Amino acid sequence: GVPPALQTGLRDGLAKGANQNGLKLTDHTDQAKLLLHGYMRVERSNNEFEGILVFDVFDAEQNRLQRLTSSIKRSKSSGLSVESLMTPAEITQLGETAMADLAAYLAP
Repeated sequence: GVPPALQTGLRDGLAKGANQNGLKLTDHTDQAKLLLHGYMRVERSNNEFEGILVFDVFDAEQNRLQRLTSSIKRSKSSGLSVESLMTPAEITQLGETAMADLAAYLAP
């Protein structure tokens, strides 16, 4: 999951990105047309670290429609924790990017 120190930034980024892209986020699954299930992970390859935000998009019947990923890469890090890879501003931007990716997927 997203560490508590970065959760507000991610929520803000998701909300801003949704608003900018004409999407409406809700916690009420009975009103939702699509459901998003997301998580974060950190990967390391040689000296490169990557913080990855993953969203699986489901329809109302729980059929998975798409997997969307957004990421931030760093060549150096003090560790593998998300906090060592991203600032609050960067995770906000990552949330905005994730919503733009979702809007692009939904576009006709």
